[in-house]
Amino acid sequence: MIRPFHLRTGSPEELEAVGRRFGETIDAPALVLLDGELGAGKTLFVRGMAAGLGKSPDEVTSPTFSLVNRYGTGRCPLVHLDLYRLDAATPESTARLVGLDDLLAEQAVVVVEWADRLEGLDLGSPIRVSIAYDGDDARIVDVRIPE
Repeated sequence: MIRPFHLRTGSPEELEAVGRRFGETIDAPALVLLDGELGAGKTLFVRGMAAGLGKSPDEVTSPTFSLVNRYGTGRCPLVHLDLYRLDAATPESTARLVGLDDLLAEQAVVVVEWADRLEGLDLGSPIRVSIAYDGDDARIVDVRIPE
């Protein structure tokens, strides 16, 4: 079971390890919304999540150009979206463009980078993960779980 937490990592390896521990505790179906500046480590966190779900983290790449990457091996499917390049007129049109309703209907862990592009949509009770810079390699990771 995932619990909310707030912590500081000191290196990319530590950030990936936090993602791995997070992935070890998450169960499908789940929606995880990731927020953070460009280069903050969102995809690195997802690499860790993949490892925690029993997948090879080396297979995880940023879906910046493909928009959606699927990783089916392991404990449950992992669907990784990156909405950075999308500049749709509305959150609804962004969701339609990536087929979000269909993805959320799967028995998968769905992770969305640049989730602010969906702001205002009723997404149920997603888990929210924020990653922020705190120095050169240090990051602050804040995980909020719906009540």
